[in-house]
Amino acid sequence: MKTFIEKLNLKEKVVIAHRGASGYMPENTLASFLKAIELKADAIECDVHLSKDGIPIVIHDEELNRTTNGEGYVKDYSLIELKRLSAGYENRFGNQFKDQKIPTLREVLEACKNKVGVVIEIKNGPFFYDEIEEKIIEIIKDLNMEDWVVISAFDHQTVKKIKKLNKDLVTAVIFSGCPVKPTLDCLLAYADGLHLEWCYLKPNVIKEAEEDNLFVNVWTVNNEENIKKMFFMNVNGVITDYPDLGVKVKQGMKI
Repeated sequence: MKTFIEKLNLKEKVVIAHRGASGYMPENTLASFLKAIELKADAIECDVHLSKDGIPIVIHDEELNRTTNGEGYVKDYSLIELKRLSAGYENRFGNQFKDQKIPTLREVLEACKNKVGVVIEIKNGPFFYDEIEEKIIEIIKDLNMEDWVVISAFDHQTVKKIKKLNKDLVTAVIFSGCPVKPTLDCLLAYADGLHLEWCYLKPNVIKEAEEDNLFVNVWTVNNEENIKKMFFMNVNGVITDYPDLGVKVKQGMKI
């Protein structure tokens, strides 16, 4: 079985489940990640903050209000306190996932190990977490998952720090919109790839990325026609809430 990094290096087309199979399950929960594995995603994407006691935990927002039954900022609660909350507290799913807890990054990686890749987005900003990069790298190394993980961030300095700490880890810079020279920004951060907002993708960016040997993954593509369009434009991967849709398109295109 190829690792996720091997697939990227071989320029295979990949489907990345955005916060897990978040179109079907509450985002960033173990239920969502396990569903993505069941739907044959090549990787899952998750978001990481630090708890008050410095544990990398998986949740998108810096606040608890939207996706849990808690209130306030993630950074102000210990792991024990965060584990008392429900992470399946989303109105669109009713109460069927109310027993889902906020997972730690270690729990997510253990669930995915040797099954599926993991794209970790470090959520530095608006709060900047001391040594979050070191803590994440330590867990990856401890689980021997270097060949399965991509680390990404909107904060390009965070990406650059990851490479300085461990040059062998694969990284990507995330863009909202499209800057004048995204590939240059990527190279300045010592990154291996770009994560671009799909609707801003232009053919010249793909061409420049190929010239610089950078992979391009696009987010968040939830429409079959648009997923097909992105693969036709020769992106390496699509990030989607519906990984089964991405897999269906990929199989239909025989890529």
